[in-house]
Amino acid sequence: NKGNILKDLGHKQEALECYDKAVELNPRDSKAYTSKGNILSDFGNKQEALECYDKAIELDPKNWYAYNGKANALFHLGNKQDALECYDKAIELNPKFPVAYSNKGNVVSDLGNKQEALAYYDKALELESRYSQAYTNKGNILKDLGHKQEALECYDKAVELNPRDSKAYTSKGNILSDFGNKQEALECYDKAIELDPKNWYAYNGKANALFHLGNKQDALECYDKAIELNPKFPVAYSNKGNVVSDLGNKQEALAYYDKALELESRYSQAYTNKGNILK
Repeated sequence: NKGNILKDLGHKQEALECYDKAVELNPRDSKAYTSKGNILSDFGNKQEALECYDKAIELDPKNWYAYNGKANALFHLGNKQDALECYDKAIELNPKFPVAYSNKGNVVSDLGNKQEALAYYDKALELESRYSQAYTNKGNILKDLGHKQEALECYDKAVELNPRDSKAYTSKGNILSDFGNKQEALECYDKAIELDPKNWYAYNGKANALFHLGNKQDALECYDKAIELNPKFPVAYSNKGNVVSDLGNKQEALAYYDKALELESRYSQAYTNKGNILK
């Protein structure tokens, strides 16, 4: 219990120490192993988290929360089919668990089934109308499908329900930027960064808005921050190349496009950007 509170307060290392002590004192505590798996997953230790979830399930085969956590870890490790099976098991054990439906929607979306994903988000919201993450996820799909106004409504609902959701503010900023509302988008990105200073996607969005507003130097600084936080994010390199090119440094811009393509060989926009320099 103490570990759960510490995690909610953002003291993740102390929370992990509590979970370690819990499983040391009671090696048959399935919930403690689940909680430890969750915190390890938050730290990025997906493989070690999987071991905790497997132990939790071994101790309690009806632990639906452990199946959900295991599915999350599998998804992040690229094992999408096994992740789907674990989400299905979590839903079988607890058909009223909205998180599993929303998470399953993320995998289904990643597999390209956008309409099916929407159905899972709607199911999650049917079960829990105040589930902010499901609104964010639904908004992302609606945006991909071209329903931008409906997407914006979902993001508005998400930040209303959870004013501390950095990702929801980032997504809202993106859609506002698409609508041409760059200044309002900047306010969303700044709020996202205030809530999560490591939100590299928000820095990239902020840089895009700054560039379109003519503030190129600040845009470059934001792209640099996005790259510092996530050196494997090809979009930031390509976007930085656009600013560098606009400043007249064509050869340097080419290097950024090449870096983006080194990280993601199927990144079509980087090829377009590179072609514009070479022509």
